[in-house]
Amino acid sequence: MFDKKVSVSLDAKSYENLGVNDNKKKFANKNFSFDIDKHIYKIQTKNTEGFVGVFSEKEGFEHIDYHLNSAICAATLSALDNETFDTAKRFLLTTVGRTRRSEMEVDEWFNITGDGDMVTEPVKGSVVLRLGDVRVYALDFSGQRICEMQQIKDERGNTIIPITEENSAVYYEIIRG
Repeated sequence: MFDKKVSVSLDAKSYENLGVNDNKKKFANKNFSFDIDKHIYKIQTKNTEGFVGVFSEKEGFEHIDYHLNSAICAATLSALDNETFDTAKRFLLTTVGRTRRSEMEVDEWFNITGDGDMVTEPVKGSVVLRLGDVRVYALDFSGQRICEMQQIKDERGNTIIPITEENSAVYYEIIRG
């Protein structure tokens, strides 16, 4: 399932390809931004909102806020079935902490090679969903539901999902309606 290699390498000369530089070491185009000082990449499209990098505090988007206690992680909320956030009934929340293989090697371009067992740190914290009434389920790696997640409504009607060591997963299914 995870047999493909993906890497992104940026150097001082290639930052301008990311879009407009606001002179604060932040680069952005319509859907993607990179903050050099915070070491964080963000994506925001009509069907995906998320980030990858060094996480410190909170990252907020139109449909989700991430409040995570993991120093380095990736988290994305995606509308499924080729829909947008406005029309989708199903969503996938993915949260991944630092991951390492026991015999892993990383080259100067951050290409990863090696075999052995994979260890992934759990991502803990909470997310705030602005999707209306939803049900959220933690999923195993084969997509089977493990448990329904606790859901708390805030004063604005948003849904807060606590992610703890006991219920953390890599994938979460979100059903609207």
